[in-house]
Amino acid sequence: MKLPSERTSGFTHIRHARSLWYGPPKIGKSTLLSGFPDSLFLATEKGYVSLKIYKIDIRTWEDFKDAVELVVKGKHKFKTIVIDVVDILYDLCEDYICTKMDIEHVSDEDWGKAYSAVRKEFESELNKLFMTDYGIAFVSHIKTDEIVAKAGRYSKVVPSVSKAARRILIPKVDIIGCMRLKAVKLKSGEFIEKRVVSFDPSEFMESGDRTGRLPTEVTLTKDAKKNYELLEAFYK
Repeated sequence: MKLPSERTSGFTHIRHARSLWYGPPKIGKSTLLSGFPDSLFLATEKGYVSLKIYKIDIRTWEDFKDAVELVVKGKHKFKTIVIDVVDILYDLCEDYICTKMDIEHVSDEDWGKAYSAVRKEFESELNKLFMTDYGIAFVSHIKTDEIVAKAGRYSKVVPSVSKAARRILIPKVDIIGCMRLKAVKLKSGEFIEKRVVSFDPSEFMESGDRTGRLPTEVTLTKDAKKNYELLEAFYK
C-alpha cells in the first residue's frame, strides 16, 4: 500500500452513480433504468413483460449473495446493477436471518439481536457492490409518511422500503429520484399529465442530488433510451 499521488476524477456518467428511484406502480421506474446501457437487473419480483433486459431472478437472500459474488468478480460487460425492488430484498434478508437464528420474526430475539444481525448482513452485502466501480440503482415503491413537527402535522412522500433499510440506503446513494405524474396546463387552458422525476429535496418529498449536476425536475418521454440520454446530458 502507498499514498495516492492523484485525485479521483469522480463518476463521469449517470450510469456509474449510486441512486434510488421510487414512485407509484406502473409509473415506469424499471423502464427508465432499462434505458441505462449495459444494465443488469437483480429482480426480486416478476414483471418486465414489455422490457428486453438482462436479469437474474432473486427469490432468496442466498440468490442475492450469489449474484453479488458474480458481479464483484468482474469479467462481464455490465456497468449498472439495478436492484428491483429493494423493499423485497430487505424482507429476504430478514427471512434469511430468522431461519439462521431459528426464530419466526426478528422481534422474537431479545435485545434487538436479530434486528442488528439483519442490518449487519444487509449492509455487508451492499458494501461489496459499493466498493466496485459499477453504478448501483435501487428501485422502490412510494408511500406517504405523516410527519409530526412543532409547526404541526404534514404528509411527506418517501420510498416504501422499511425505515431500517432506509437508514442504510439513504446515506449511501448520491441521487434520489421521485417519479410522479404532474398536471401541466396547456395554452388552451386544458391540463395534461406528464411523467416527471424530481430531484429537489423538500419537507414534502424525499429526493435529492448530492452531485449537484441534475436539475430539480426532468420531464420524461416514453422512450427509455432517450430518457437516459436526457439525464446523461444534464449529468455531464
